[in-house]
Amino acid sequence: MRRLAEDWERIACRLRDAHRIALFLDFDGTLAAVADAPERTSINLSARGALRRLAANSRVDAWIISGRRRANLCDMVGVRGIGYLGIQGADVAGVAFSEALVARVAKARRGLAAQLNGTPGVILEDKTLALTVHYRKARWPDEIRARAVVHQFVDQFDGALKCVEGDCALEILPREIPNKGDVVRKIWRSRAPQALPVFAGNDATDEPAFVALESGITIRTGAARHTRAQYWVRDAGEVGWFLGRLEEELRKRRHPVSNS
Repeated sequence: MRRLAEDWERIACRLRDAHRIALFLDFDGTLAAVADAPERTSINLSARGALRRLAANSRVDAWIISGRRRANLCDMVGVRGIGYLGIQGADVAGVAFSEALVARVAKARRGLAAQLNGTPGVILEDKTLALTVHYRKARWPDEIRARAVVHQFVDQFDGALKCVEGDCALEILPREIPNKGDVVRKIWRSRAPQALPVFAGNDATDEPAFVALESGITIRTGAARHTRAQYWVRDAGEVGWFLGRLEEELRKRRHPVSNS
């Protein structure tokens, strides 16, 4: 994995030569800096500006895919013309949640809340079709306890629920919810198969997407670490820089778009 800026000339050539761009972006830790509580997060301003311009570009198909609810993503980002995919891609416009899945998550929330029982620094977030246990503010012993409680609790559901590692968080989801890799691969192949796929994300929930779109350009945000992404950037500020440069390169297209 290399710093994105160090290989920019090669990346820029791929962007300019692409007939279309299929752009997929995570939210927390990618478009927005990670905050100590979900409601305190805000999108990087340069990223929002670049997204608005990219959304108006006929050569770009853009989606944001996140563990947040879709409605929350729409409010937080506020850019028209892009797709919003909540709950790892399961919360999409015009699709109602299964009552059975909602009931399963509600049952899990009641049981898990009782077992966590106010563990200091641990927040249980209910997203209707998923639960997230945030432990960023917890002390080490409380984090260890919370993680053990969550994994033991999920095991009690005999495979009906799954636990996915996030950034200082554990996502509890019904087993039917696909991973991000399955979602972005399906969208790319069905809606923009000739496009160059680009994906940026910051944690383990994004790793399946790095694999699914490995023929394109994949970027991990945060400290350099073991990952299937090809490139890394330091923070949401550098993601904003990348989106701005992407917009610039699309204006420098080498070859005219064919009308055939």
